Amino acid sequence: MTYRSPIEILNQELAHQPPVDLEKLASQLGLSVRYKSDFPPNISGKIAPSATRESQSGYEILVNANDHRQKQRLTLAHEIAHYVLHRDLIGDGVTDTDDYRSELGEAREREAKNFAVEILLPAQVILSHVDKQDLDHAADTLGRAFEVSPLAMERRLADLGIKSG
Repeated sequence: MTYRSPIEILNQELAHQPPVDLEKLASQLGLSVRYKSDFPPNISGKIAPSATRESQSGYEILVNANDHRQKQRLTLAHEIAHYVLHRDLIGDGVTDTDDYRSELGEAREREAKNFAVEILLPAQVILSHVDKQDLDHAADTLGRAFEVSPLAMERRLADLGIKSG
């Protein structure tokens, strides 16, 4: 049996070329996404019941517009993960701090973080794009392609056993 990442299970179409289209994934899940510039600097994002009719699922994701693009993408993937994994626990909303902590607790935040990494950096897509001849620059090259930081890519490559971290 072939391993399939969460993004591949959620939508095969989005899992072939980097970067993963997170806004499209959110839309396909019925989630609306808004970037808010009035979040405090220590808040990365939030998933909450939607106050508008834009959201087919009844939920919206709010992302700190002041964060850099790579952080925004991680936050969006993280909030999608909460929707997929913890929808029954969202209640009035789940607010994630800049280090992805919330009232859901450490175990659920770790689940969301791991799922978010799978969404952003699907193993099969990385494996098909990694140049094994140039592993010294893989984190930089792939990080740019997937729109994540070189450090995030370095960790993912290590997790996949492609490069030691």
